[in-house]
Amino acid sequence: MNTKFWPDELSDIDFRGPQGVMVVGNGYTICTATPLKSSPQKLNDVGPFASYRAELGIVSDALRFRIKLDYSVITGMEHKNPDCPSLHLKTLTICRETLDMWPRADKYKSAIEAVTQDAFFGRRGADGGLYDPPPVGSDEQTSQYLSLDLEGRATVLLPYCMDQDPDVHPGSVGWVTSLDWTPGKLRYQLDRKVKSGKDVLGLRTLELSEVQGAEADIYRPNDGGENMRQ
Repeated sequence: MNTKFWPDELSDIDFRGPQGVMVVGNGYTICTATPLKSSPQKLNDVGPFASYRAELGIVSDALRFRIKLDYSVITGMEHKNPDCPSLHLKTLTICRETLDMWPRADKYKSAIEAVTQDAFFGRRGADGGLYDPPPVGSDEQTSQYLSLDLEGRATVLLPYCMDQDPDVHPGSVGWVTSLDWTPGKLRYQLDRKVKSGKDVLGLRTLELSEVQGAEADIYRPNDGGENMRQ
């Protein structure tokens, strides 16, 4: 509970992406990292890093669904490039939260309370998988991802290992974490896309898709996983 997922100091300029912090619509992400080598200077935007913690979440009325990812370098592990070791997923935390009420209310007093059971603990997995699967790079890089179906009509795509060596995946599109969640009538997908190599702290984009849940299949993208236009 004491592990921090945000920078010690945060100003408006940090929401431009270099520190991995951004808000778009009702989606957001925060991030912090620890340099691989101790330095008296303030943490800069470029690694390599010894630990890396990121959070992304979606807010819908009084409901919030968020995931917290904690990565670190495995000590004692042999790395191809010890100066730029890989970050491995240590923990994944799923947070389901409501405002001014318990998520599992015995007697619902409002319409928003009535949808919490399905939005948080309903069918496992998003309908048909991710609404808009993002590009994840080469076959080798793809093998470093895993997809999890969660209760509440949610699916998460995330890398369990992120290389910090810029020579490992030349021409890499970077790394992406996606959260697809349908809390009621609307379906959301939030894509947190970061840079590759030693720049993994910096965001490339934070993309939010929003569609009526009942019409998701009708308007499902068929572009093969393209990035949103900037």
